[in-house]
Amino acid sequence: VPFYWDALEPEQGKPRFDKNSPKIYRRPPIDLCLEYCEKYGITPKEHCLTYMNFVPNWVDTQDVNDTKRKLEKRYKACAERYADRIHGWEVVNELFCADGHGANTIFFREDDILEWSFKLAEKYFYSNELIVNEATKKVWDSFAWGRSQYYQMIERALAHNVRIDCVGMQYHVFRLPEEERRCHETIYNPKMLFDVLDLYAKLDRPIQITETTLPA
Repeated sequence: VPFYWDALEPEQGKPRFDKNSPKIYRRPPIDLCLEYCEKYGITPKEHCLTYMNFVPNWVDTQDVNDTKRKLEKRYKACAERYADRIHGWEVVNELFCADGHGANTIFFREDDILEWSFKLAEKYFYSNELIVNEATKKVWDSFAWGRSQYYQMIERALAHNVRIDCVGMQYHVFRLPEEERRCHETIYNPKMLFDVLDLYAKLDRPIQITETTLPA
């Protein structure tokens, strides 16, 4: 369910929760999504609370304290309205992949952005599943066994008593035709896939393969 901040709250203080909210391409209102899921017995999952590539232009991301205040207000509003209807919440998404707006924010450069976000989520989503999610290339393509960046980031957070309930790994297999054979031989083959999964299993958390996209 799309909780991208810029499209969910393009105008400050007026989130597009209601199903009759103004339409935005690829970003249907939350109530409309949940109505569909509940009608057809589909388990919804939220995506995503802290994601610095999709921030409204009314957020001053050069001011860390101001960004944190506004993010907390966002977390609180989402929890009050949906914590009992959506069990799984992606708290942080693509910390290694900020570009455009995200890469230029001071808040994105904070060392504790993961820890801070999950502590905030635990405050407002205390009975929900809290999920971290990361992009394909940072999970599978750049795998380096125990030295893998994403693995070490999660391991550090857990060592600091951060409550991460589930590990999300994107699987967008986008490749030009001339690259496909090399990638399948070196990365997207059963041995490598199991090597990656075996490493992350050491974190003792459920693993979700997320955002799965395969070329035709």
